Amino acid sequence: MPLSRAARLASLTLCLWAAPPQADAAFELPPIDRIVQYQPRLPLQVVTADGYLLEPAISIPENATSVTISRDGAVSATMPGQNAAQQLGVIELATFQNPAGLSPLGGNMFQITSASGDPQVGPAGNEQRGMLTQGYLEDSNVSVVEEMVNMILGQRAYEASSKVIKAADEMLAQVNNIVR
Repeated sequence: MPLSRAARLASLTLCLWAAPPQADAAFELPPIDRIVQYQPRLPLQVVTADGYLLEPAISIPENATSVTISRDGAVSATMPGQNAAQQLGVIELATFQNPAGLSPLGGNMFQITSASGDPQVGPAGNEQRGMLTQGYLEDSNVSVVEEMVNMILGQRAYEASSKVIKAADEMLAQVNNIVR
């Protein structure tokens, strides 16, 4: 049974990112490059969370019953009456000689600069580009427990330093009182 339009839209929300973490890769967006969360819009096209179309654009037929994205970025859809999925396009990733040379624009967006070099665009999984994963949310890279422990240690160190300074101040005050 085909999914309703609302159910299809809900099932087409795609969360993608490059992995492994050491792979510096971005999706190519005209004219900005970044790693983003993807979701569809009408007509059904794969776009960024901010509504930017991918380059090259990938359209999803309205009668698609399911959409999948392989680890190498191939976007496929199953149509009613078909057993095999039909490939719709490939999400390409861009890497840079010097990712630190990209100019930040804000909102997790970056501009290509002469320092970053030209983008090397290709499918995921090739040339250190990392892989894509469908249906996963990215975990925070901050360990709450570790940060809490570090905060407590910092607070204790501050308290100890404060008490040392207070004790030294009191000793100097005693010395001043003895001299008088």
